[in-house]
Amino acid sequence: MRSINVNKVSKKGLNIHVVASPEDGELVNSIIVESQNKLVIIDVPLLNPYSKELREYTDSLGKPIDRVIITHFHPDHWAGLEYFADLPIYSLREVQDEIKNSGDWALSFHRPIHGDLITDKIIVPTNIIEEGSLEVDEVEYNILKIVDAEMRFMLAIEIPSIKTLIAQDLLYNKVFLYLGEKTSKGELCCDSWIEKLVEIKNNGYEVVIPGHGEVSDASLFDINIEYLKTAKEFILASNSGSELKEKLIRKYPDYRVPLLLDVENYLLFPQSV
Repeated sequence: MRSINVNKVSKKGLNIHVVASPEDGELVNSIIVESQNKLVIIDVPLLNPYSKELREYTDSLGKPIDRVIITHFHPDHWAGLEYFADLPIYSLREVQDEIKNSGDWALSFHRPIHGDLITDKIIVPTNIIEEGSLEVDEVEYNILKIVDAEMRFMLAIEIPSIKTLIAQDLLYNKVFLYLGEKTSKGELCCDSWIEKLVEIKNNGYEVVIPGHGEVSDASLFDINIEYLKTAKEFILASNSGSELKEKLIRKYPDYRVPLLLDVENYLLFPQSV
């Protein structure tokens, strides 16, 4: 197996370590915000080997971990929590409930794909994080609660002092977007997701960290909006998941992790599974 890859963004005394799992771990990004005296971890990998590596790397930085923040229910952002179970773990209340009530189902869905590389232990966040301002080690974080985008409930996190958005799965970079969830109204997520992106796209971000793919800038907003518009057209015009997958791969030949298309199609086209 390949190992995690670390890309570091340094601005005004803050180091943000973007720890990417390899493609078999869905290129998911786990984030370590390193301030003067403390560390904050945002999301952990899907697969055990990469979660173990993330913990080892975090410990190598030699600073205490203040907390782990889980942004949403999809297991590629929390399955590896057993390596961080000794720490305070935070999430939205809704995400806490989702992991508690449906975590077993989520892991069982992924286990046929990943086998024993994925955990069989459910670690539920025990601390609730609220939207609004949060200060850790004299660093201000602005917690954005996003409803009806890639997932029903999720977080994105601004660090205003360095004009940085830790978007996680609100944005992707050259990785196929996961569109399998429905909104609270039972509709495709595309339009509502676009609305959330339009709301914040002009907030002056200089650094944008996606949930999957490489660190970028605010140009990711328009790229993701265009993808969502195109994907909605393709979904409505497709009769099966295989047809949708073919169209998206043809349209975006340089995008990675086609596994995400298979997972979304299981929910978008259950009759063809």
